[in-house]
Amino acid sequence: MAENFPAGVIARYPYTPQPKFKTAVNEFGDGAEERVALWTASRKEFPVTFLLTDSQYETLLDFFEARSGRLEAFNWTCPADEKTYLVRFAEDTLNAERYGHNRIRVSTKFVEVDA
Repeated sequence: MAENFPAGVIARYPYTPQPKFKTAVNEFGDGAEERVALWTASRKEFPVTFLLTDSQYETLLDFFEARSGRLEAFNWTCPADEKTYLVRFAEDTLNAERYGHNRIRVSTKFVEVDA
């Protein structure tokens, strides 16, 4: 069973869930294309930003490392619609930037996955 995202690490607005499709496109020598939908429906992608204290950042970093970056999915409740989604990190690295004493900004994306 998937772990839950840490409750004390809260995403900041603005963020907007975005639909994502997976399509394979084969281009032939005569310019014709063949397109195949690899997913039966769109999945959501969530660009999120966190403004964290050092302690909250350590919690997020521990969670990220326990998931091995984007390897393992987890449950995340989107504050925009209060629905819980099974997601993974979109990248194997976190973008973290210190912007003051005890203040760290982290930007990342979550990608919805099949159960």
